[in-house]
Amino acid sequence: MLQKMCVRVRNLGLAALGASLLALSGCASTSADQAQAQAAAQARYSTWATPIGVLIEDPAARAVIDSHMPQFSEGPMLGMARGMTFRAIQGYAPALFTEETFSAIDADLARLTPIPTPEWAANIRTPNFDEDNVPPYELPDPLTLANGQPVRDAETWWEQRRPEILELFQSEVYGRSPGRPDGQRFEVFDTGTPALDGRAIRKQVIIHLADDPEAPTIQLVEYIPANATGPVPMFLMLSFGMPADDPGARPFAPVRMGMTMPAGAGDDTREAMAESGGLSPMPIEQFLDAGFGVAAINYTDVDPDFEGGYDQGIRGYLDGGEASDRAPDAWGALAAWAWSLSRVQDYFETDPAVDTERVAIFGASRNGKAALWAGAVDQRFAAVVACCSGEVGASLLRRNFGKTFAVATAADATFWTAPNFAQYYGHPERLPVDAHMLLALIAPRPVLLQTGDLDLAGDPHGEFLAAIAASPVYELLGAEGLGADADAWQPEAPILTDLGYFVHEGGHGMIAEDWDVYLAFLRRHLQP
Repeated sequence: MLQKMCVRVRNLGLAALGASLLALSGCASTSADQAQAQAAAQARYSTWATPIGVLIEDPAARAVIDSHMPQFSEGPMLGMARGMTFRAIQGYAPALFTEETFSAIDADLARLTPIPTPEWAANIRTPNFDEDNVPPYELPDPLTLANGQPVRDAETWWEQRRPEILELFQSEVYGRSPGRPDGQRFEVFDTGTPALDGRAIRKQVIIHLADDPEAPTIQLVEYIPANATGPVPMFLMLSFGMPADDPGARPFAPVRMGMTMPAGAGDDTREAMAESGGLSPMPIEQFLDAGFGVAAINYTDVDPDFEGGYDQGIRGYLDGGEASDRAPDAWGALAAWAWSLSRVQDYFETDPAVDTERVAIFGASRNGKAALWAGAVDQRFAAVVACCSGEVGASLLRRNFGKTFAVATAADATFWTAPNFAQYYGHPERLPVDAHMLLALIAPRPVLLQTGDLDLAGDPHGEFLAAIAASPVYELLGAEGLGADADAWQPEAPILTDLGYFVHEGGHGMIAEDWDVYLAFLRRHLQP
């Protein structure tokens, strides 16, 4: 058994590989040795290289998984994680997916003879989690026009370069969203009720998106500080659930998502996932006491979050036809969720309790991607806070690290994006834009990127590098960039400049301490 590893696990936030994988791979001192070791590892099952769906389809391997992680094979992550490895999803629940557990699983899997690889998994490529194996890449310059001329002043940015970049994202990545729909109206069914032990005045609204009663609607819950004497800045959340424990509020409709927590999942599973990040409840009273309103909508009100849901959401309703007939630049689900935030802003402009020039939007994971796009396409939003948005969010697409579309195949879902985006699977270098240019579209308005050091699938380092690459645009427009260089990864303290960043110790999502940083960022940039 080897006594040390020759991959840079410290930078990856991983303590060790499984014992059997170490024995198979050896100490890779050269790139040839590394390739040979990886090939040897892939010849056997492992948590590092074998897709989870392949393991689950082999009864013997499934029994190993269930012996170490009861209920996983019928649990909440399996549907989304079928084509990923355990290492790729470790950041979603690091309290469950520990190194000790992975080592024990790998030791048992090493005793098995793998079954033939299923046809659906034949083209799956293992994500890279080693910084030493990230190949060189070159980012497009956000301050160079399509004709090759440099952008040296704000006027050229606003009149020429920004429209060029926005057009590329609309045509190649997220798709083209419609504007405010005809027939939109606001049904305020709770005009102002004391709530949360008297700290807030609660309002509840149904945003009707058409005159047709069958059209999708958006349910909004809004809390204004009870002691407010004028319009307040607002923290608007694109959410998976209600922002507060408020028995007087009408519950949101269930999230229409391809992954659900099964009824049989025990309290231990729920608690472990909460401790890992992602389920930390919002301390809404803290925001209210600081003078901020808080509002939330269910992100799947307008469009469901699963393949095949096109005709059940706003895209199918407004566009018509079949999903297979979508135009190459048709809007995907991410754009639809972003569009729903703009419809809430439409309502805020009718609410005298809201300072519409100080509305910050927030989203986590896929909702972080949507929040960034909403901030890019709708300049009415004053700030964006994006939690663990990963690729097709704030993480660089060209950086081959984590669960990246650089290793995606035609079998991967495309309903989140415009159909055009699929042509770049496996070839990110061909895409004319990257994440730093998405951040640049929001400039000079404040953006805070929050990640977790164990969220390796989302590549937290890639978000940091994207912020660095976007900083010249912020500085051109008179705002503060990240104020750090590439060698400063990982920053020990939150960076709360106009283009801010911080990484917590943990996985995918928010932990309790993150809310303090969000509030500090909002106070710095949105309070007078």
